[in-house]
Amino acid sequence: MTSKVPPDKFSPDLGDWRLMTAGWITAINNVSLDEPKSYRGSTWFQDKNGTDVSFPTPSAAALHLNAAWKASKRAQAIKDGLMVHLFNANGMPSMQASEERIPALFDYFEEMIAVAFNSFGAIEAFCNQTVVEKGGTAVTVVVKKKMKVSKTPEEIEREHSTDEKLGRIVPELLEIRTPRGMATWDTYLAIKQIRDAVTHFKRRDQMRHADQSNEPTALLALYRIDCFKLPEDAMKVLRHFQPIGSVQRWMMNPAWKRDASIPAV
Repeated sequence: MTSKVPPDKFSPDLGDWRLMTAGWITAINNVSLDEPKSYRGSTWFQDKNGTDVSFPTPSAAALHLNAAWKASKRAQAIKDGLMVHLFNANGMPSMQASEERIPALFDYFEEMIAVAFNSFGAIEAFCNQTVVEKGGTAVTVVVKKKMKVSKTPEEIEREHSTDEKLGRIVPELLEIRTPRGMATWDTYLAIKQIRDAVTHFKRRDQMRHADQSNEPTALLALYRIDCFKLPEDAMKVLRHFQPIGSVQRWMMNPAWKRDASIPAV
């Protein structure tokens, strides 16, 4: 019996794009099926009352990316018309939020904080998933004084920074070139910088002293940045670890793109 050719692995027929794993079954026990059947990974547990709870398992990286894209689109919708162009006493141009637009400006900041947090979170989640899935029972890592030690993947998740995972551990597990020293690494560091600034807000990231007024704050950086740059850049970083032919389905979500009328800046 010959089964029909199944839709490709990126088919929307497989279900939500955020699924961690999804694919097609064409045969069972070496017997071809008349029609391919879809499969997906599931999470199952039993609560304290003995009730079974299950649901399809999403990719944590995909959840973060989707949250970043949704927040970026909400931010863009708010951003247009936020500032009023004025001229100060010296005839120099200035921009200022009108009183009635201040709540919208703060809403914009909140959305962009979510964009920054989730763009970095997607990279971090991808690293942790890869360490556990590819690390087997033990991973050899270099610690202080260049000593090599073996750790469980779960210890790597807890004890090593995203810089270490992204720059050395994950590339070694996937047997690909490290992004360190490449444009990809600079892109990652830029995401990390703004995420760190808005996650661990320091006083200087909210307001500068008068003698430092020409130094942009983290909030000003959020206002100036292209709303879609951070999730786009997070995807660029993740693509380094997914060469052509091995891109995961959740990375192909058709909703993760800017409107054609909004050019990149």
